[in-house]
Amino acid sequence: MSEEKTVQAAECVCGVVGAARLQREFQHLRAGWCWLLVFGILMTVCGAAAVVFPALTVLTTVVAVQVLGVVLIVAGLATIVMSFGPADGAVSCSSCSWAFSIWLWDS
Repeated sequence: MSEEKTVQAAECVCGVVGAARLQREFQHLRAGWCWLLVFGILMTVCGAAAVVFPALTVLTTVVAVQVLGVVLIVAGLATIVMSFGPADGAVSCSSCSWAFSIWLWDS
């Protein structure tokens, strides 16, 4: 019975820590909303250009595959690092593992 309470307490602590980190990240995104708007417009223009100009379609496919490959490598490395547990001694659980990825891109 005490093991069940320990697991519930660990999930509660992790949920609170995760929620606080998520709230900080949303505040960070709200502060830079104009960059997100510019990025969205740029992606729309690039996507339209790729559809309109067939020669760009091949180039954009190659670039998209390379970018996706880099993102997957970074995500895999972040997952490996987080599998050893957080360095600050906090409770480790799968719902907190995204925080390292956000920290990695923020720094």
